[in-house]
Amino acid sequence: MTVAAPGDTLLASDDQGVYLAVLTGNFTLQGLPVPPGSQALTGHYLTITVDPSTYQLLDLGISANAPSVPLASLGQVTNLT
Repeated sequence: MTVAAPGDTLLASDDQGVYLAVLTGNFTLQGLPVPPGSQALTGHYLTITVDPSTYQLLDLGISANAPSVPLASLGQVTNLT
């Protein structure tokens, strides 16, 4: 697993397929360590990266802004409603 700062763009090798889910709403990540005096992370976009063969969570992120890269540039996009 690669850990990155919020907003970082990480490129995987071409043969490493993943599922990327981008959810929109009002999210709060609770139960994660934060610096003393800090609040839980909040945002309107929650991104989740999953290994398609094991369904293991690889990464997640939360942001006030939509992803900076058009999702279609990463591969096939399916909208779930």
